[in-house]
Amino acid sequence: MDPTDPEWSTADMMSCVYNWIRNRPRSPLLTKKTDLLKLLGLPMMHGLLRQKRMRWVGHALRRADSDLSKVEVKKELALSSKPWTKCLLGDMKELNIKSIKALEDISKKRELFRIALNSINT
Repeated sequence: MDPTDPEWSTADMMSCVYNWIRNRPRSPLLTKKTDLLKLLGLPMMHGLLRQKRMRWVGHALRRADSDLSKVEVKKELALSSKPWTKCLLGDMKELNIKSIKALEDISKKRELFRIALNSINT
């Protein structure tokens, strides 16, 4: 495989660099993949997943009040019975969003919402 090939993903490149650094003799620089992510300025996987989950919910909450996806998301968040809703409530807690109504309000302000979500990965 050629690293200049556009088919290579960031994960492929990171794996290649990580293996190269790890296999170098007496390389105290990096011992964990998290160190490599920090060195390359890449976000952690859990942060990316959290960001994508919040973006999707923000998208659903910006829809019209009569939209089925918005109604279902609000209902599931109120019940908090499924694993993804528990994850989402944890995401809200990390972003210091106190309620579903507050999430809905901030998601309508796209720029503020994006800034809040981008702070997840840092």
